[in-house]
Amino acid sequence: MAATSTTEDYTNLQRVKVYRLNDSGHWDDKGTGHVSCEFMEQAESVGLVVVSEEDQQPLLVHRISREDIYQRQGGDTIITWTDPDINTDIALSFQEAVGCNYIWEQIKSVQHQYTKSESKGGELAGRLRRGGNAVDEYEFGSAPGDGFYQDSGRGGPSELPPAELGSLPELVKVVADCSPFAREKIASLMLKKGYLRQLLDLFKTCEDLDDRDGLHMMYRLVKGLVLLNDAALFDEL
Repeated sequence: MAATSTTEDYTNLQRVKVYRLNDSGHWDDKGTGHVSCEFMEQAESVGLVVVSEEDQQPLLVHRISREDIYQRQGGDTIITWTDPDINTDIALSFQEAVGCNYIWEQIKSVQHQYTKSESKGGELAGRLRRGGNAVDEYEFGSAPGDGFYQDSGRGGPSELPPAELGSLPELVKVVADCSPFAREKIASLMLKKGYLRQLLDLFKTCEDLDDRDGLHMMYRLVKGLVLLNDAALFDEL
């Protein structure tokens, strides 16, 4: 239960609704997802990425501006700005005020690092982790004591629920609802000795019992594992 509670805390912290101002002056709800601040390799810049909680597709990819375009509204749960790339007003409405505060500080830290980088003639990209994906996550706290994007502890659960029928709903939630920050950690936990074999045995148990609910949850679990997009996990599956 501790793993689920921790994951829910992380997920709630990142959970946002994305709104876009239409031509009629009304806010269109573009969907609910999980926001993170990431390095966008193709643009050689840092941005906000919102991934849909329904299908894991991007709802928003926004390059953080050097300009002072961001505002806080809604009792510290909303961040708005006019996106210069698309000339449209965007709003992020956070489920938790602490999540809004966290992303706000990320934005301000990015802008501060841009200023430092420009003054020193360096590259902000050099402070970020490069990976195989088009959008890579920050390496939090990359320089000891410099306070650059200190990790909020959102790296995922320390352990997975047991691979048992009674724990299946909990396990599905951990995998299917995990934040972008937690994917690598969850994949690593899945690869621990014997865990995937236990899941296969659990699938066979559901088949033997003709447990349709269990089989449906196993389908959601496997789908969630695929969406972790981890090469080592793919090899095992």
